[in-house]
Formats: sequence, C-alpha cells, structure tokens
Amino acid sequence: MEYTLPIFLLGLGFLIKLWVNKETTKPHLLTSVSELPVDIMFLSSALIISYTELQTKKVVLNNVRSSADVIASNINNGYIIFIGYIIITFIITAIWRWNRSFFEAERWVVFNIILIVKLGLAIYCLYHAITKLNEVM
Repeated sequence: MEYTLPIFLLGLGFLIKLWVNKETTKPHLLTSVSELPVDIMFLSSALIISYTELQTKKVVLNNVRSSADVIASNINNGYIIFIGYIIITFIITAIWRWNRSFFEAERWVVFNIILIVKLGLAIYCLYHAITKLNEVM
C-alpha cells in the first residue's frame, strides 16, 4: 500500500515525541495523544497536495492542452480541499490549546470528549485524503 510509509512516519513521530529523552507518564501520554490530531491533519494535507499534483498530471497526460482545464481541475479537485484542510488544522490546533485548560483543571470528561471529537475529525480527513488520492492512482 502506498500509504504505509507516511502513516508509519506519523506513528514514529508520535513515539519519538512520547519517549525520546522523557519519562512517559500518564499526563504526558494524554498530552501527546491530544497533539496527535494536528499531526494527522498535516499528513492529510500532504496527501491532498499529492492528489492535486497527480490530478494535474492526469489531466495533462490525457491530452487536455488547455491551461484553463488544468486550473479548473485543480481548483475543483485539490486546492479547495487543501485550503479546507488547512482551516480545519487551524481549528483543531486552537481547540487543542483550549483543551489544555481542561487538562490542567483535571476536567477529564470534557477533555476526553473534546479529544475524541478532534481525533474523529482528523481521522475522517485522513480517510478522505486517502480516498481522493486513490482516485488518481
């Protein structure tokens, strides 16, 4: 599968942040998991960039010589999705910063609900990015 290495790197980055030169404690684990949706969103954004580039090459290789067709294809299929993912990344990052206050106040129910929502949104975006990339591969 073409996505094994990027997903492996995501997991490796998580483990490096978790264990290198630090003692792993429950609070440290929770804060690391809380940061994971931001990393997932950057991976999703990178996959959408790949999708956009491959879609452009596909349009060009199919003998569509008009630059307007290439631009329209990119706007409809990649750039708007990419911009949406960047906006979602900003939102998830803001929520992550806001959610730290619940962590520090030990309001675990609220912290965990927000964490689950962030992870769900980020995993959905990753699934969507992989699905879009599969369309052009």
